[in-house]
Amino acid sequence: FLKSFQSKQWYQRRVRGHIKEKRTQRKNRDAFVTLLNELHSKKKLDSTSLWADLYPTINKDTRYSTMLGQPGSTPLDLFKFYLEDLKSTMHEDKKTIREVLKAAQFEVKSNTSYEKFYGVISADEKTKAIDKGNIKLHFLNLLEKAEQREREARRE
Repeated sequence: FLKSFQSKQWYQRRVRGHIKEKRTQRKNRDAFVTLLNELHSKKKLDSTSLWADLYPTINKDTRYSTMLGQPGSTPLDLFKFYLEDLKSTMHEDKKTIREVLKAAQFEVKSNTSYEKFYGVISADEKTKAIDKGNIKLHFLNLLEKAEQREREARRE
């Protein structure tokens, strides 16, 4: 009976330790995602960011170093998931940007600068929450379409 009781206690301690370890790992991952959120709010991270560019900043933070060596998602995995989340809003952002451009009666031409485009976009309250990287990607897409239209017009 005593042996059974001791093995049951040992098993319960082991399970509690395992649960505590998993909780700590989850907290470490959540803290790292908080770091990514902070970098995004400081405009240092957007949907076009590269790990290699941000690594010098991220590497100095203890929230990064505490994640190293723990099982599960790595800091790089979480970074990639974060970028995917930012890019997932691209379709909605595109619609909002088009609405703003239409309301401002602004058309992107092959000689339109990003600064001018961004000035029109950022002047509207609807675009305040849009990721800067998504705005840049949409501008490049519109610029490419404008250049293509001008090439086709020259052919005719």
